[in-house]
Amino acid sequence: MNESVWEHAQDSEWKTHWQKLGDRAEELSFEVQQRFLKGMNLTLETDLQDKKIVDIGGGPVSLLLKFNTNNSVVVDPLPISEFYLNNYKSKNIIFIQQKAEEFIEKFDEEKFDEVWMYNCLQHVFDPNKILTKLNKIGKVLRICEPCDTPINKCHPYTFKQEFYETFCEEHGTDISFFNQKYDYPYFGASLTLKD
Repeated sequence: MNESVWEHAQDSEWKTHWQKLGDRAEELSFEVQQRFLKGMNLTLETDLQDKKIVDIGGGPVSLLLKFNTNNSVVVDPLPISEFYLNNYKSKNIIFIQQKAEEFIEKFDEEKFDEVWMYNCLQHVFDPNKILTKLNKIGKVLRICEPCDTPINKCHPYTFKQEFYETFCEEHGTDISFFNQKYDYPYFGASLTLKD
């Protein structure tokens, strides 16, 4: 993919979804968030207080807002409003406006306990670069991604369930799958990333 195609997809995502929703994005996405929690084997009662977590592609309404966490980070290339920045600050979550690929490449700190990715990979510039380097930034991956979605102006990629399964088997141990079916299939898993 070239940079202009990716930028167009990001702009379309912003205009099609987040800009239209404005400050109501969190309430309108709650049902979808429940789907992602289930796919990542989490409930709202899961204790994450002592976990250092990075949410790749969490946008303005990261699932991290539903939990009490310390040292958590959301990485997303799209800008978010002051309203959402304040939501993050109120929960001690750091928002970094940056491509995931750049964040991973520059990362040189202690690994996160967990990396979260949900509804993300069909939006990124280089999915393979992200997936193959996740072990650089985290110990455990929780992932919930749609499968077989149509390629369109917001989604320059589509992936099959087998793609995710192969990734997990090659790059993880202690794998648990939590696949679901809604308007299209969702791949869900948690796994320990191999060093």
